Amino acid sequence: MGPINSTNAAVPENLFELTIDHIDPLGQGVAKVLSDNVPEIYFIPKTLPGEVVLTKVEKKTNNLNFSWPQKIIKKSERRISPNCQHFDTCNGCHFLHTDYASELEFKKNSFLGEFKRQMKWDLSEKVSSIGAPTRVQYRNRMQLHYTLNNKPQLGLKFKNSLTAVPHCLLPNSTISRKMQQLFLDDHWLTLLPPGSPRNGHLELETVGGHCRIRWNRPYADEGFTQVNSVMNQKLVDQVKLMSQSCFPKTPEKQKIVVDLFCGNGNLSKELQSEFTVIGSDFKAVHDQKLERFHEFNLFHPKAVEKFLTVFPETKNYGGILIIDPPRSGFKNIADWTSELRPQYLIAVSCHYSTLIRDLKNLKLKEEQVQSIVLVDMFPGTYHIECVALIKL
Repeated sequence: MGPINSTNAAVPENLFELTIDHIDPLGQGVAKVLSDNVPEIYFIPKTLPGEVVLTKVEKKTNNLNFSWPQKIIKKSERRISPNCQHFDTCNGCHFLHTDYASELEFKKNSFLGEFKRQMKWDLSEKVSSIGAPTRVQYRNRMQLHYTLNNKPQLGLKFKNSLTAVPHCLLPNSTISRKMQQLFLDDHWLTLLPPGSPRNGHLELETVGGHCRIRWNRPYADEGFTQVNSVMNQKLVDQVKLMSQSCFPKTPEKQKIVVDLFCGNGNLSKELQSEFTVIGSDFKAVHDQKLERFHEFNLFHPKAVEKFLTVFPETKNYGGILIIDPPRSGFKNIADWTSELRPQYLIAVSCHYSTLIRDLKNLKLKEEQVQSIVLVDMFPGTYHIECVALIKL
């Protein structure tokens, strides 16, 4: 199949000249064209709406084409020069080719678009965004991958290979200095523990003002924490404001908050002066900040039953349920709400497609959504944290 919608007769057979229509939830430009009356969809990273791009298809599945831009023929007025030297050859960031206000707008539009497409809801009047004070040097934790096959490599995964990113702008200054040391003359190879697998990863984390390196450990095995401390506090503040709005006149400690996937109590620890907070997660965290906590596999078929044996006061408790599940979501959320019967749900999610699926399981109506706040925990990338207040 030759070029589609091409205005340039010199375009090679394997390249396509396309106009970007919008940005999808993965931060990619989307172009839609007809080929023999069949719609073809093209996903093209590093592009912006309205741009005309020359692109090469690298993978095709049915009518879905995954492409990479070869040349920007017509640039958007929103395009800027990315301030990261790795941007064009790295998939760690997705929006550094445009200004931050546009990034927030694209993220919000993608969020609203998914709810409209999957739920037929128009939440434009109920969704607001909180931007970050800085787009760079905000990560207090960074993960890199390595391989010892053929030529040893260290970097971020990109197009089935690893891209070296010694000057990545995302980590804070402490981690940034350590990363530059690791990449210099392959210094990382001298630190690799004996017996390490040929393919693995390392995690750099700021601890006590220093950078700690951990090799090939399970993700968040010491307890999950957010990578952006400043925006995490804004998220905590939103959860607190939403909780207070649910029961503004209730006497102190008279309402129960159940915090599932609570980790170290990050989202609910500041509620303990106003509510009775009960937390649960897969395992106890060494710095658990909640007064009442019990360890559960929250996905177990009998998890709710076991939870009620420990906290019988939560059956039909009529308070607030806070959930912050992993990226895969909380498929059995309806089991919990049907037994606990909270009046309100505060759902925090870093992946709104699974949030939409979970809300579908609750068979909600659009008017039950009180408000949703998008907290930009991951500037420069397509990821965004959202917190939704639902009246059950």
